[in-house]
Amino acid sequence: MSNAYEFLYQEDIYQASQTTLILINQPWASMSDGDKVLLNKILSSVKVSIDQVTILEATNVSLAALRQYNPSKIIAFGTVITESEGFYKNQQLGNITFISSDALYLLDDVKKKNLWAALKQMFT
Repeated sequence: MSNAYEFLYQEDIYQASQTTLILINQPWASMSDGDKVLLNKILSSVKVSIDQVTILEATNVSLAALRQYNPSKIIAFGTVITESEGFYKNQQLGNITFISSDALYLLDDVKKKNLWAALKQMFT
């Protein structure tokens, strides 16, 4: 006989899940509207809503310091991740996949294409 509780709370919302972290190098309040729109576009291109991510401000950080957020994916815009081996590369350390990028306001068309290539690899 089935346990009645098996059929309750089957939605993902009740399960603790890993987080996608977005790192920015300036306070959210000081970001331009254009940069916020660009971030939304970047996230929506990989079918992620801004409501589904955790946004943190940091200029320099290690992955060890971010483990408390249980991230599976990290995208850093202008934030230096000490373990990073360069920009626009899909990198893995343990169970964390991360991409380092220039700050949003520095992204030109070439950098956006490089970022897109890394994001496609991360989210497929």
